[in-house]
Amino acid sequence: MNRLPFAPASLGPTLAAVALLTACSQAAPPTAPPLRPVYVHAVESATSTETLQATVQSRYEVELGFRSGGRVLERRVDAGARVQSGQLLARLDPTEQQQAVGAARAQLAAAEWDASQQASDASRLARLATDGSVGSADAERQQTGARAAAERVRAAQAQLRLAEERLAHTELRAPFAGVVTVVRAERGQVLPEGQPLLQLAASDALELQIDLPPALAAQAEHLQGEALGRRWRLRELQAAAHPQTRTQRARFAPVGEPLAWKASLLGRTVALPLTGQAAVPRLRVPASSLLPGEPARVWRVVDQRLQALPVHVAGREGDAALISGVPEGSVLVMLGAHRLEAGQAVRPVPMERAP
Repeated sequence: MNRLPFAPASLGPTLAAVALLTACSQAAPPTAPPLRPVYVHAVESATSTETLQATVQSRYEVELGFRSGGRVLERRVDAGARVQSGQLLARLDPTEQQQAVGAARAQLAAAEWDASQQASDASRLARLATDGSVGSADAERQQTGARAAAERVRAAQAQLRLAEERLAHTELRAPFAGVVTVVRAERGQVLPEGQPLLQLAASDALELQIDLPPALAAQAEHLQGEALGRRWRLRELQAAAHPQTRTQRARFAPVGEPLAWKASLLGRTVALPLTGQAAVPRLRVPASSLLPGEPARVWRVVDQRLQALPVHVAGREGDAALISGVPEGSVLVMLGAHRLEAGQAVRPVPMERAP
């Protein structure tokens, strides 16, 4: 009779225990560490719109006066009148200037007669000096006298031109087309040389003048707006701020075609909505958001991981810092920057929820 292999009855329970011990000895799979909560602030678009009051002004506005003094004989324009380039605006009494021109012409005629006589005598003595009838010294003195007489003629000619110019300056003409905005003298009034008679504004170069608050002045070159059917962009910004209001005066010029002239347009106040896109947004953040050391850096959250972002510190205000150089849409850590590490996994919490 064949015998079966020996198999103890207790072998089955033993194998089960060994299998259970083997399964328990295997290490459990690692679990991901919990995300560390951090308070953050999302950088929104730098675009903003603010409506301010602007005044329609002319780019070129000058005060006009006579280059010669005298009594105003007539004034042909009043405030608000439109004038063309070269148009006669006012005249002085030309009597004195006319007399000065007459005197200058008489002096020129006398100088010319004297110069002619001196030149004739010099020519005659030069011929006599060749045969020894007169001395060479006398001929040379006469030549010198002739040259001096010729110079007196040129001086008299210059005096006549000056007198004629002063006579022409008794007429005040418009240097460009525009509108008379201010009248400062009346007919019969005696004006000294150079005193303004009226103010003229160019009618083909209208702009908008506006006083920008500090926040808008900082990004003035990026501002633009629409008013009066035109699009406006910054042309000029006053360098110094007003000592009391801290505003800076700016001039906005129309984009494309100039603004068409209307009688009631100059000096009019209009609402100008200004939209700005700052090239480098400036943020006010807690000083604790800055990493220690130089250059200045802050933590930026990208895909729930921390990245160091270099920034520029524009200034400090107590426990806060003004920074720039942050791209739009960035999520920045606001508190506890020194306790974090690059690449660390975090869970962003809006700064508004901070206790």
